[in-house]
Amino acid sequence: MRQPAFLKKAPGCRFREGGRKRMRRNEGIPVKILMLNTKMSIGGAETHILALSRALKARGHTVTVGSAGGVYADELQKDGIGTVILPLDGRMKLLRAVPELRKLMKKENFDVIHAHGRLPAFAASLALKYNKCNIPLVTTAHLNFRTDPLLRKVTVWGERTLAVSPAVRDYLLTEYGISPDAVENTVNGVDTDLFRPGKPDEALLSALGLAGNGENRAIMVSRLDKNADAGVHTVLDALPEILKALPRFELILCGGGDDEEAIREKAYAVNRAAGRKAVLPIGPRTDIPALLKLASVGLGVSRAAMEEMACGKPVILIGPQGYLGIFDETKEKAAAGTNFCCMNALPEPKTVAEEIVKLFSLPQSERDRRGAENRRLIEREYSVGRMADDAERLYRFVVKSEP
Repeated sequence: MRQPAFLKKAPGCRFREGGRKRMRRNEGIPVKILMLNTKMSIGGAETHILALSRALKARGHTVTVGSAGGVYADELQKDGIGTVILPLDGRMKLLRAVPELRKLMKKENFDVIHAHGRLPAFAASLALKYNKCNIPLVTTAHLNFRTDPLLRKVTVWGERTLAVSPAVRDYLLTEYGISPDAVENTVNGVDTDLFRPGKPDEALLSALGLAGNGENRAIMVSRLDKNADAGVHTVLDALPEILKALPRFELILCGGGDDEEAIREKAYAVNRAAGRKAVLPIGPRTDIPALLKLASVGLGVSRAAMEEMACGKPVILIGPQGYLGIFDETKEKAAAGTNFCCMNALPEPKTVAEEIVKLFSLPQSERDRRGAENRRLIEREYSVGRMADDAERLYRFVVKSEP
């Protein structure tokens, strides 16, 4: 059988004939990085990549992000970070993605490839194999990937892996049998200069048809996919009870996905019953720092909740994978262990309603105190600087100097 063209050896890439050879790299010398993800649309992993790429570029590294595109690809371009459109957003596109990756690797001569998803990592491993390149591949695991015998065979973790929480690291060790030495913990680092407390933007309030300082307003940023918005549905189901106790309550709902239309219909039903616009579904947005300033309380999980905390908001942790309620120091360990994703079970809407009412019933001074504590926690433990440190350390380990 004739060998497909994309499996043939492409001259010009760093070959490994027999043994592996690597470029000489010394501590402190910038590296050339290819980040890979399925898409760069709205989402926690995508925001992670955006923040990490910006931080690495600021430290003098050269970063190119390859994906199927999206709004955050446009943001990267505005920051002067290279972007490449690659068909990495579906298994059926793999035969196109691999040859395009091979050409890119040959042309750009990267020092390290950093994949942020199962499909991008697998595509990169094939491109490296058939180019016979010695470019090291590393990965970041953002969640507990679904596993079965077939998926195990096509899952590639590279030479080293960063896990965004201890729970994800434990899952990789248990389910995939990765050596403990090959997996390090990192954080979902938040840029606290970008996400910081501040006054609402009057122009933005006007554009959204809102008014006031957000004292009675919450915001929830979430992916609105059918497999990722159970927490949003629970909050919407809780709203009738919330509005009985808090007649002036408002919720900004930011996000998009394949369940967005159903979410909008549910929100509009709440509004019709309330006789006013209690829920404002605004779709996917990239101006999240400005939007967070419009509310006094944040709802959500993972990176969305952490960005709310960085903006000095008290938060209620609720999402598709579980619920921890109002966040405070007693829940810090549980939240940190799961990348603020909870990993338990969602409660009944009545419980969520009671927790939201409880938080909004606190004096504004107490909510401000909780918000300030939340920001200090993010600055101390979840900075974008620490995230960049973890990535740099990993790159310099795999880009070893020749003896």
